[in-house]
Amino acid sequence: MACLWLCTGMAGLTSMPRHGCPKATAMPPSLAITVGSPVMSKTFGWLDVVRIGEELADRHPDVDPLTVRFVDLRRMVEALPGFKEEEGHPVNEKILETIQSYWRGERGDDE
Repeated sequence: MACLWLCTGMAGLTSMPRHGCPKATAMPPSLAITVGSPVMSKTFGWLDVVRIGEELADRHPDVDPLTVRFVDLRRMVEALPGFKEEEGHPVNEKILETIQSYWRGERGDDE
């Protein structure tokens, strides 16, 4: 999970991932509760593409997402702990492409 930092830049005090902000400082744990950090639910479905990308990157660090066929990608996602397909939200090619993109991003492949 990404670490949150406090930035006191032009927009005022905000919580954000640290990406080169010169005024960013580590968020104290007591303030993290006030600001509100993302809470991951125990289950997730096809529309949670960012989380799926993160989970795949964590569980398959040596796999290049672009080498995985969509049939296999679907199986990999369905095998993730906590994954549960939601009724009315079936998977399609666009969702799998988006998951693949986020997975690549987590690995740093798109830089």
